[in-house]
Amino acid sequence: MKHLTTFAFCLFAVGSFAQADKVSIETLKDGFVRVVTAGYSFEMPKDWTVGKETPWGARDIKTSSNIGKLGTMTADASRATWDSLYETSLRFILREESGKAWKYKEMKSAKGYEGISFQVVNKDEFASRRYVLLKNSDGRALALSVRISDRQNEKEMVAAFNRMVATATFR
Repeated sequence: MKHLTTFAFCLFAVGSFAQADKVSIETLKDGFVRVVTAGYSFEMPKDWTVGKETPWGARDIKTSSNIGKLGTMTADASRATWDSLYETSLRFILREESGKAWKYKEMKSAKGYEGISFQVVNKDEFASRRYVLLKNSDGRALALSVRISDRQNEKEMVAAFNRMVATATFR
């Protein structure tokens, strides 16, 4: 929870407020589930665990085998630029654990949301922490993150993270 907690504080600083902690899980036919909250939904492997939402809108998703962690965090509507959100995020992310941050890339999600993606490389030159920030048309933000325990687990964790990002939908 520590990495997401740190990331959450950065978005909290630009206007994050938690919504009610009501989650429903819809089973899909391909070994995944759809997680639906009041503010957003996404898909994840069915045997993973969704944690409770913190007061600042953060939520951890833990793997069944402790090989990494996904995370979500919400933020109220903001006019902050991507540069500002990125710089604020990095202040908190790098305070938690050192690393080298790669400059963000602007992107568009599969659901059509504008966003940025970036990663932090650890001392072994491995991108163990990866982030995507999405905004909807009214300016609300959804931060998605993955923490990968080591290179051996990269393929599985990146696949789960990519599915999460591709299926993330504001509600």
